[in-house]
Amino acid sequence: MNGQQRLDFQLTSIQGGRVTESLPDSYAVVKPAVLKTNVPVIPVTDSTCKGCTGDLHEAVQNEYRWLETVSNSKEYDIEERTLVSWGAYHAEHEPIKDFEPCVSALLPLFEEEAKSVAMIKHSFDVIKTSVEALNPGQNPAAYQEYSDSEEFDHKLDMEEWCLQMSTERPQFHYWFLTLKLELDALIFIRAIREGHFKFYIDALTRIIPWFFALDHIHYSRWLPVHVRDMTALSSTNPDAHVEFLSGKFVMHKTKKGFLQ
Repeated sequence: MNGQQRLDFQLTSIQGGRVTESLPDSYAVVKPAVLKTNVPVIPVTDSTCKGCTGDLHEAVQNEYRWLETVSNSKEYDIEERTLVSWGAYHAEHEPIKDFEPCVSALLPLFEEEAKSVAMIKHSFDVIKTSVEALNPGQNPAAYQEYSDSEEFDHKLDMEEWCLQMSTERPQFHYWFLTLKLELDALIFIRAIREGHFKFYIDALTRIIPWFFALDHIHYSRWLPVHVRDMTALSSTNPDAHVEFLSGKFVMHKTKKGFLQ
């Protein structure tokens, strides 16, 4: 084949172009590290590790109130202030908080395996250094038909009605389990968005059995450990526990509510 011979391609310096500096060795180089022992040290606590069921029960009731709001809303007759979407409903009802947005940064990825001891230690070192640099000193329809019916003198609320229907109809029981899982997931998201540490622990506690049932080995193995560490925080690290309860276990990227 006939063709035109081309010279080897070479990059030339471009005036005014953006130059990306090399990463410092303190970030890019992962130093070797090993554990001193294969037996993990489990901190001793002076109390039973359990969730705050009272707070979570109120959160679940709040989700059912949102579902009733959706159920009572008609597509052709929605008031201007009716909040149907889950996010808008909670953003409207969340108490106003005064906080400053955090400074955030996206760090480059590493080629090393995340599970290695060296990489885990290096990650904590980098995160600690980065945080100190960025923030110095940062320490449904069927129920609607039931509600509109005049056949019953005493009307059940939505959760009581679902429990009763679950005992009578196996298929309803299946969908009620699905609904509860979805509500737990929404409460978990709400805990992150509102910076509610107790909801975060309780939502995870309720979700953990699902990981066992669905055979998610790593989540079922390590989430109980994480929940145990978080519930024991009041005795293992009281200062961090106080800060977490105040909502500082999440980042506030904006001043808007429900958007942590």
